[in-house]
Formats: sequence, C-alpha cells, structure tokens
Amino acid sequence: MAKTTALRKRLTPSVPFTIEFTDTKGTYRQPVQLAFDFNALAAVEEATGVNLLNNYLYIYKMDAINVSLFFWAALLAYQPEYADKDGLEKVRSFLDFGNWEPAAIAVIEAFKLSLSPAQRQVIEDATKAVEEKAKKAKEDGSETKEESGNVPLDPTVQEK
Repeated sequence: MAKTTALRKRLTPSVPFTIEFTDTKGTYRQPVQLAFDFNALAAVEEATGVNLLNNYLYIYKMDAINVSLFFWAALLAYQPEYADKDGLEKVRSFLDFGNWEPAAIAVIEAFKLSLSPAQRQVIEDATKAVEEKAKKAKEDGSETKEESGNVPLDPTVQEK
C-alpha cells in the first residue's frame, strides 16, 4: 500500500517591501512580503471581474481602487491577518499620496515573479519600447511639459 503524504502550502516567490506612513502620532514602518499566488489572483478577479490570467497587463491600470486591491491581494499569502472582511479597509488606510507609488511598483515586481518567462518578456519588451519612445521624444524636443510630468507606471496599457 502506497504511503500518502499531506499536501503542503507552496511558498510563493515574494518581494519584500516596507510600507511607511505617517499620522499625527508619528511615522510607522511595516515590513511585509508581497506575492501573487492563485489566491491573490482569485481575490482580484472576485473584486474586479478581471481575469488576470488572460489580461495580465491589467496590473498596470493604476488607480486608487486597483493599487489598494492589488496591494491587499499580494499581502494575503504571507500576512493572512489581512484576509478577514476588514483587511482591505485596513490596508487602504496604510496607503496615501506619499507611499502609493512605491507600493504599486513593489506589487508589479511581485506580480512579475508569478508570470511565465514569456509573459515577463512581453512586459520587458513593452517597457523598452515606451522608454525608447520617451527618449526619442525628448531628443527631438517633441515632449510636452504635460507629457514629461505625467508618466504612468506602464503607458502600454490604454485607458478605457
């Protein structure tokens, strides 16, 4: 008779990040691990209706709802204390104008770790193309003040 073994939880590759925020009582720093396992993907899909398996560039659509949702979902694998019904609200209270962008960048890095090499290559190629276009526009002098001051995290994703 074959011996059966218990399935263990897989350790998902993660990105270390320290969320820092200030309130009237001082500055707080909370180190966390961000990871995108299928539980995180499912949490995002349940909340947004977007299937990240088929639309993985959606991770670059950064607005207050998505940044906080992606950050919260990426926390769940290593910080299960945020999985309760108030977890997303708690996480949103940590984010502000001073820390949302570093949090978003860390989320994107964690998300990239979950992708296949081919999917990561698509993102890298798109990023290079955007950087080259911006460099050329700057060299040509065709970059406007508005364009230079408002660079999205990934301009390859078009707004609806």
